[in-house]
Amino acid sequence: MSISRRALYASFADGEGVAAAIRTARLRRAHTLLADPTQRHRKIADIAAEVGIASPAHFSRLFRAEYGQTPRAVRREVVTRRRKSC
Repeated sequence: MSISRRALYASFADGEGVAAAIRTARLRRAHTLLADPTQRHRKIADIAAEVGIASPAHFSRLFRAEYGQTPRAVRREVVTRRRKSC
């Protein structure tokens, strides 16, 4: 696939930008993994690395800015919901 830089940026004319769209997609994937009970055994840092964010601290800051809660809080909610449903 070949696309010029100008065409790429024009396709993100909604104001979000390429980097922001990639970051949003990565955080969305991380949220999905953190909310998945079958992924509870995985470290949050490993999930961050899987989605392309190498620094756990940076990941935590980005995640909190996007979702208003920490990655650990999302994971804790999943555990709490599972206990209440049993």
